[in-house]
Amino acid sequence: MQLSRAIRGFLLARSADGLSENTLIDYERTLRTVAAFLDDPDIEAVTTDDLRRYLDHLRRDYVPTRMSGDASPLSPKTIKNHWIALASFYKWAARELGVDNALAGIKPPQTSQATVEPFTQDEVQAILKACERTKTASTEQRLPFTMRRPTAARDRALILLLLDTGLRASECAKLTVGDVDLGTGEVTVKGFGSGRKSRP
Repeated sequence: MQLSRAIRGFLLARSADGLSENTLIDYERTLRTVAAFLDDPDIEAVTTDDLRRYLDHLRRDYVPTRMSGDASPLSPKTIKNHWIALASFYKWAARELGVDNALAGIKPPQTSQATVEPFTQDEVQAILKACERTKTASTEQRLPFTMRRPTAARDRALILLLLDTGLRASECAKLTVGDVDLGTGEVTVKGFGSGRKSRP
């Protein structure tokens, strides 16, 4: 069976399992890149060395095409995400197709934990202040001016929610009115990631 055909079967199976749309998109992008790099061989013909060459290619030679135009090399975390997609694919292929796991001898790429610096009080105040008024407009006809933003109250509430709860922006964007209990002050966050667990 061609690798591309096996990939289609894998994606269909994971979609039926209820995997998130974002994860499916990432898996598809990664696995199609692998298939193109290896020239879409039979899945049984893919070796551990082929996958090592692919991961090394990502680290040394691959030039990303980003919407921003940034062509800087992939981060170690992104390369590890490629390994994770391959690991999921080969786990499925071994079970469903009886294929040997060509990734079994390859350890996940090393990544370092990024240090997240919290905002200072001054930075928080500056963010909240930016919610209130527009950027200063400068025209030839009149003095520079700002205007009160019509979404100021909403934006301030969103910023405070993100700061106070540690929600991801994607989680916050998917909240509905029914997820908010004004009586208790609780917000229920539905699971959108691979674990899909809800939490109050």
